[in-house]
Amino acid sequence: MIRRSVFVALLTLALLTLAERPTSDRSTADAATGITFSVPVQVDPQRFVTEPGVAVAPWSAVFTSGPWGFSTGQSFMWRSQDGSNSYDLEKLEVSPVGLRPCSTPIGPGGGDTDQIAFIGVNGERIVVFVDLESLAGVLTCTSFDGGNSWAIENTLTTTQQAEGGADRMWLAHDVLSGRDVLYLANDDLVSGGDAVYRSLDYGANWEVVAQPAFVNAQSIGNPGGLIVDPATHLLYFANSDGRNVVVGTAAGAASGSLSFTTHVVATMGADPYAADLVRISLDDAGNAYVTWLEPTDDSVKTSASTDHGNTWTRVTTVSLPGTRNVLSAIAAGSSGRAALAWYTTSNPAPVTSNNGPWYVAFAQSLSAASSSPSYTVVRATPHAIHLNPVCVSGLGCSAGTGAADRNLGDFMSIAVDANGVAFVVYNDTANQLFDPALRLANPSSSPGAPNVHVVRQLSGPSLVAGKGQIASGNGRQAVTTPSSATDAAGDANWPKQGTIGPNIPRLDLRSASLVTDVSGLHARIGVGDTTGLGLTTQGAEAWMLQWWWNNALWYAKADATTTGLACSAGQPTPIFSSSGNGKAAVYFGAPATTCRVDTATNTLVIDIPVASVGGPATGAILHEVTAYSFLYDTPGTLMNQVDATPPFTYRVGD
Repeated sequence: MIRRSVFVALLTLALLTLAERPTSDRSTADAATGITFSVPVQVDPQRFVTEPGVAVAPWSAVFTSGPWGFSTGQSFMWRSQDGSNSYDLEKLEVSPVGLRPCSTPIGPGGGDTDQIAFIGVNGERIVVFVDLESLAGVLTCTSFDGGNSWAIENTLTTTQQAEGGADRMWLAHDVLSGRDVLYLANDDLVSGGDAVYRSLDYGANWEVVAQPAFVNAQSIGNPGGLIVDPATHLLYFANSDGRNVVVGTAAGAASGSLSFTTHVVATMGADPYAADLVRISLDDAGNAYVTWLEPTDDSVKTSASTDHGNTWTRVTTVSLPGTRNVLSAIAAGSSGRAALAWYTTSNPAPVTSNNGPWYVAFAQSLSAASSSPSYTVVRATPHAIHLNPVCVSGLGCSAGTGAADRNLGDFMSIAVDANGVAFVVYNDTANQLFDPALRLANPSSSPGAPNVHVVRQLSGPSLVAGKGQIASGNGRQAVTTPSSATDAAGDANWPKQGTIGPNIPRLDLRSASLVTDVSGLHARIGVGDTTGLGLTTQGAEAWMLQWWWNNALWYAKADATTTGLACSAGQPTPIFSSSGNGKAAVYFGAPATTCRVDTATNTLVIDIPVASVGGPATGAILHEVTAYSFLYDTPGTLMNQVDATPPFTYRVGD
């Protein structure tokens, strides 16, 4: 996007703050925290996108998406149907390597994405996905069966309305007089004040209802979100205008134009970063919350409105003293309950030259709408997820050395489910999947590929009133450091969308673990049935264990061949963009190793030479260890993921 100016999760979940004495603008930690998160779930081991969004559906599915870049013409969307234990790529069967859920496989998308999921007035499980088409318009895809198939495709949403240019878009849903109404807002490159559209047929057709939405804007930025109050049908639209944090409000309607009133929330002390957005959320009582970054000290700010945006509370600083922060996001639950997430580091250098280490911070408040809210701040990730500076110039980062520093994109996302559980989706770039030439400009940085991860809150106060404390585990493995994983039976179907295929027992993962003995390290992958495992006469099958250690991704893999299993262990091979950033990883070509099938326990065992995977010593912690099974046609290419286990953490030598 551009701006006009050109263990379960943690070995220890470290609180980043102690209780502070309340002041007029500084948040405090709640007395009791107990907030923990799952082991981070890698959404896709092969495809890497920035700016991940998230939508938690009322039927408990979780959707996330992100753009692959204009150079690819593609964006991706994934769906989890097992409580965020694993994710499957949403795609049509005509797209052999898993491209965006609808339209032709050649773009020209890949700019920005968003998604919403809701129960329609007729009971359908509706999912709407949008993808930016080369700054010229927006593709809309709509599913009426929870993402299994895609019925509506509108490839020129904004261009059809003669806007002439578009950027960063957001979706919202309302029900008016028993009818589903969709809204889409984006950065209008023509009017200079953003634009809002409405659809009464689930995205098949759109009409302009406000252009510009921010009337008399002087220097409008990229919008940070569009939300609708289902009780009052009031729309809220967040952005910045020069140094002002602004929210536009308008009464929703199923016909006619909408008239937005601009409310100034606060004024920043310096010009905002081009890539840092003002994000917005709404709680069940209709209280609105916004968050943004204060550019004078890179602190995360928030403010709330309890009167439909007319007035706003005194600005609260949520991030901790002595930290640098960027790209905050916010979500809300019941009245006064809100949560934020952002990237943070204690390194004092300016963000544009700050190599971190960067982590994901999480803050929760049960009094967010009050004049003096109290926040608990914790670290949500068990290891550093970013080890290079953060370019905050939007599309201006794509040229020169800044290209290496845009691997976090322009935002991360957070959502809350019906039980008040927070989901945080973010990019983990602490990996080796980049052109080594990028390191010449900054030898101490590691501008890795933007690997999308999701962490789910496991314990702590619920964001929904009456739920009390979140139940331990929430259906996830609820121990501090799980050293192995189990997976449900019968979920290795292929195809996974459209006409859903049968379960494939030998690809149906049941368990995953790592074992150390006197002969070395061994991956153990349990399946439903080993009958026929390792032999293939057409296409190919594969089983893989992958993990993160020492700022790099590693794997052990078994491929079926016409003569039996061929096994390997090592590092994936990155596919670079023209600027050197990692776009994808290919899991072929690692050094060969031995493997075998234990038919008595339906387990595939892969021997892992320690030297092939970086030489982790006894006591080394391997993070996000996950087993996968795949189908593919051509070796050396991207594979079709059939099944995945939940991730676990392993200490070498245990």
